[in-house]
Amino acid sequence: MQFTGLRDKHGKEIYEGEIIQSNLENEMGSFEQGVAQVVWCGMNSCVGFHLRQKGQSEQEGYSIGTDCEVIGNVYEHPELLV
Repeated sequence: MQFTGLRDKHGKEIYEGEIIQSNLENEMGSFEQGVAQVVWCGMNSCVGFHLRQKGQSEQEGYSIGTDCEVIGNVYEHPELLV
């Protein structure tokens, strides 16, 4: 897995494929607690690592904030992505 250069709120390194819990901004601009996967997107204007929830398209996603917490990864705990 590729290191993102970021760390969660406990100082743990965040890698691509990690599943993290964080405050996610929805379409209305308000924040809700959610679980998402760290993915790389290199298409058009979304170049970089971001968070994607199950069912989102390649170009949809959320920024990785400093309040996030790594709770697993997609290889060992795919059931965490509901």
